[in-house]
Amino acid sequence: MWAGIALAAVGALGVQAIMLSTRVLVAVLALSLLIVAMFVVGAVGQPAGGEPSWQGFDASGLAVSGIGGAVALCVAAFMGVDAPGSLVEEAVDRRSISRATVAGVGVLGLVYALAAWAMGVAVGPDTVAGAAADPASGLPFSILERVDGGWAALAEVMLIFAIVTSMLAFHSVIARYVFAMAREGVLPAGLARAGSATRVSAPRGGSLTQTGIAAIVVGAFALSGADPMAALFTWLSTLGAMGLLFLLLAAAVAAMTAPHGLRGPRAGVWEWRLAPALGSLGGTVVLAAMVLNVGSLLGAAPGSPYPFLLPLIILGTAALGGAWAGHLREYRPEVYAGIGRGTPKTHAVPDTVNVSI
Repeated sequence: MWAGIALAAVGALGVQAIMLSTRVLVAVLALSLLIVAMFVVGAVGQPAGGEPSWQGFDASGLAVSGIGGAVALCVAAFMGVDAPGSLVEEAVDRRSISRATVAGVGVLGLVYALAAWAMGVAVGPDTVAGAAADPASGLPFSILERVDGGWAALAEVMLIFAIVTSMLAFHSVIARYVFAMAREGVLPAGLARAGSATRVSAPRGGSLTQTGIAAIVVGAFALSGADPMAALFTWLSTLGAMGLLFLLLAAAVAAMTAPHGLRGPRAGVWEWRLAPALGSLGGTVVLAAMVLNVGSLLGAAPGSPYPFLLPLIILGTAALGGAWAGHLREYRPEVYAGIGRGTPKTHAVPDTVNVSI
C-alpha cells in the first residue's frame, strides 16, 4: 500500500515541469543535509572513547575480507551523479551541467565520509559493524537522540521523504532518456510526447512509461507476497547499481574509441584519452569486485546460483539492445546514424522560473 502511494506521488510529479520536482527535492535535500550535520554534532559531542578517534581513516582497515563488495556498494551509492546530463534541455546555462556533476560527486563524497567517520566515533571504530547490524541499537537515530530538539523523529520522517524524492529523481532521468530515444526514432515515436508543444514541459510519454513499468514491478512483487526489503529492494537496487557500472564502463570505452569527428574542434587528451582510460581501469576493477561479491551483497547462502542471475540479466539486456541496434543499422540506417545527434531547441518557451541547475 505504501509503495503504491509513493508510486502515485512520483507519477503525478513526473508529468509536471521539472521546476516543481526541483523545488520538492531541494527542500528535502536541505533538511537532510541539516540532519546529517546534527548527526555529526551528536556523534562528536559524545564520542565512545571519550574523545574523537581517527581510526576510521586508517587505510589498514581496508585489508579485510569482503572489501570488494563494500567498495562496490560505496560506488553504487554515487548512482545518479550522471543525472544532470539528462536535464541539459531544461538548463539555462549548459555549463552548469558539468559544474553540477562535479559538485555532486564532491559533496556526496564529503558527506558520506564525514557521516561514516562520525558513526565510528559515536559507537567506537571496533564495534561499529556489530552495532550497525543489530536492529536493537537504533542506529543511526539513537545518535541523533543525543541532540535536543526532536532531531531523531524528524530524521525518521525525512528518511521517507528522501526515499520518495530519490525515486522521483530517477524517474525524471528515465523519462528523459525515453523521450530522447523516442524523438530519435530508437523507441516508438509516441513516447516522445511532452506536456505541451515545447520541450520545457515534462516528457509525458517517458514519464507515463516509467510509471507503468514501476506499477508492474511493484504489483508483481506484491501479488507474489515477496519481502519488500529482502527481495524487491535488495535485489533490484543491486541490479540497478551493477547495471550502472556496466554503462559507465561502456561509456568510458566508447569515449576512447570515438571517431575524431564526434570530439569537436577543442577535444583534449584528458577528456578523450586519459580520463576514459582511468575510468575503464577503475570501472573494471570495481565491477569485477561487485560481480564476485554479489552473493554477500544480497545475503544469499554460500554456493547459491541466484546471485549470478544479475550479471546474466544485464548481459541479456545488452544483447537485446545490440540486436535492436543491428536491426536499425540494417533496415533504418537514417535512424541509426542519428542516434545521439539530437539538436533540441533549448528553452523555446522558458519555464516560469529559470534557475541554473
